[in-house]
Amino acid sequence: MPSASPNISLTALVAVSCLALTAHARYILSDSFQGASFFDTFDFFTASDPTDGFVQYVDSKTAIKNELIGLVGGSQTDSSVYLGVDFKSVTTTGRQSVRIQSQQAWTHGLLVADIQASPSGCGSWPALWMLSHNPVWPGENGEIDILEGVNNQVTNAFTLHTSAGCAVRNDSSTFSGTMSTVDCDVNDPVQPKNAGCSITAPVNDTIKMNGQVRAHSTAGPKFNTQGGGVYAMLWEADALTFWFYPRGTVPADLAAGSSPDPSSWSQKPVAKFQGCEFDAHLSNLSIVINQSFCGKQNWPDQVYNTGGCAAQTGVSDCTSFVGQRPGAFANAYWLINSIKMYQETADASSSKTKRDGTPGFSLLDIPVIDISERSLPYVEKRHVPRIIEQAQTSGAVVGVHAGLEQDRRAGVTRALVIVGFLTSVFFVAML
Repeated sequence: MPSASPNISLTALVAVSCLALTAHARYILSDSFQGASFFDTFDFFTASDPTDGFVQYVDSKTAIKNELIGLVGGSQTDSSVYLGVDFKSVTTTGRQSVRIQSQQAWTHGLLVADIQASPSGCGSWPALWMLSHNPVWPGENGEIDILEGVNNQVTNAFTLHTSAGCAVRNDSSTFSGTMSTVDCDVNDPVQPKNAGCSITAPVNDTIKMNGQVRAHSTAGPKFNTQGGGVYAMLWEADALTFWFYPRGTVPADLAAGSSPDPSSWSQKPVAKFQGCEFDAHLSNLSIVINQSFCGKQNWPDQVYNTGGCAAQTGVSDCTSFVGQRPGAFANAYWLINSIKMYQETADASSSKTKRDGTPGFSLLDIPVIDISERSLPYVEKRHVPRIIEQAQTSGAVVGVHAGLEQDRRAGVTRALVIVGFLTSVFFVAML
């Protein structure tokens, strides 16, 4: 059959082309959370805090009514998502906050979180992490901590929490951070209780971009004044690898968002866990975002004193400070531009599960949050112009807070006009 040969050749060419495209576009977008639809497939956790934090997690209706969630800047599609806390009420039963968990769950994939700002300051315990819907912890599903810190912590800690039998090797040549614990088992007898295996990012980490070395922060106040950045986690069967890119340094394929290829990124990962059979300990995990406070019998309460917060605030214990000083948490909020999950083509249909659920509210209910009257996160207003100038000089992106500098300049202009007018009136009166 003479026509068979051309058909076979065409089929072969198509197959080769698909393989070539797959090699260069390894990951494809499977889920995106951003703008007004961010909360569509997230559940609001309202039970008592499992970590015994000094917090009251509220439902979606309360969060909307009290403006603990909302949108900041832009349109409904490109606004930053706001997750804050009650900063107006004195409390003896725990500060109101939100904890949300995605209805989707994944095993493997490339998670990319574009974070504009994260909570910090004495008493705070924010986290972006992954957890299963299985009530047994850590169970066979485990936990992955992507961004977590307490009080005034200035470096991020990447942590895995698992059942027994998952120890990782400390191959420091493959990442820039420092491994503090190697056994992911939360019950390891020679590690602190629930510690898991953990890698801490370097203090004043650096990244090389266009021939220049730039210092940046991975958490805390400086993270926010630099405009945050992009966290990427590659979850594979034999390794979990984490990168952090401050503004202006994100790889082109990651910034484009269509088909990122981690193998093309030249920057050394901040953290890499390997040496464990991860599929036996980590699976079907959802995205969780929350902010707790303190935590009796947990390390946040302990480091409140040892880390200097008692001396800084003049309040001897964490819960008293959080309960009595609501204004201290006006700037303790998340600003999230987007969270995206990518999958390898072959895994896209098999690595995700989803629970049934509805948001329980209309997109029109989500309030627009005005943070223009608040200072840069954790910075007193009188220092705002200087810090913005420093951030602009270093090439950092201040983002939604840059409007404060415009307000300041406008205020100065108005003041000069008024002074000039009064001076003119004075000289006319003298005549």
